[in-house]
Amino acid sequence: MSMQHQGSPDAPLTGEILLTIEGTRLTSNLVPPRVSIDTTEHETIYGTNGFDVPAGRHRVRVWSPWMSTAGEAETTVEVPPGGAVALFYSAPGFPGAPGRLGPEPHRRAGAGLVTAMLVIMVVLVIAALVATALLG
Repeated sequence: MSMQHQGSPDAPLTGEILLTIEGTRLTSNLVPPRVSIDTTEHETIYGTNGFDVPAGRHRVRVWSPWMSTAGEAETTVEVPPGGAVALFYSAPGFPGAPGRLGPEPHRRAGAGLVTAMLVIMVVLVIAALVATALLG
């Protein structure tokens, strides 16, 4: 068994980008986000997606194809020969917010705004029901 060393003719010239799309069709969007690595577009699924790429620097861009391009996030990664780089993408909780892309899982952008809007709506519905009961 021979060992391969970086720079030897037998060393792997490719690596992998492991992109985890956080969420599901129920919690994010019916259409999974799209990704482009350098200039090549790829379809994705929710969960982990593996993309074989040449070793080196790559521009990774992810977005959610809603009515238009939404939740866009971008980063540059250095993929080592024979190695892998892990990235995590979370779509925004609100259509106007940016997505989040990075080496660690993170909360959805805009989730606080959506939560606040839902709380306000519930309070208004309860207030309307109480006012109807008192005045009716």
